Amino acid sequence: MTDALTDVRAQWKRLRPELDTLPIETVGRINRIARIQQRRSDALLATFGFIRGEFDILAALVRSDHPLMPSEIADALIVSPPVVTKWSKRLLASGYITRGAHPRDGRGAVLSATEAGHAAIHAMLPVQLEAEAEPLAALTPAQLDTLNNSLRLLLAAIEPAAD
Repeated sequence: MTDALTDVRAQWKRLRPELDTLPIETVGRINRIARIQQRRSDALLATFGFIRGEFDILAALVRSDHPLMPSEIADALIVSPPVVTKWSKRLLASGYITRGAHPRDGRGAVLSATEAGHAAIHAMLPVQLEAEAEPLAALTPAQLDTLNNSLRLLLAAIEPAAD
């Protein structure tokens, strides 16, 4: 079975036979899958009136058993704190989250999900998970286990070490 990345690799292999072109296929497929899935997910979230960043912030707050500092959210989402501030503004204005003083440092702030925020995530999550599971149905359970284990190893190899 071939795909667009097979062709791209073959073209580069023809032009630069001395190079190991395997990463073109591997990383290219990971990126392509991520882009396609992101586009589908973004369209689905838009039907609920959310963008991806807002969903991710709200989901992080709903999953957490305590309020989170914007910097903690930024670290978890691999974005900058100003991006979290930008995405949080509409969530605050819509009543999905609240902003309060940090309990140990009054200069800092923490964010929490409201009841409306919990309800929104719990309404979106089943629909989102169903959409994410749809393309995975092309793989057997054993293939999914292998894929997840391989991706976990790859992520551990490239993700910054925890401080």
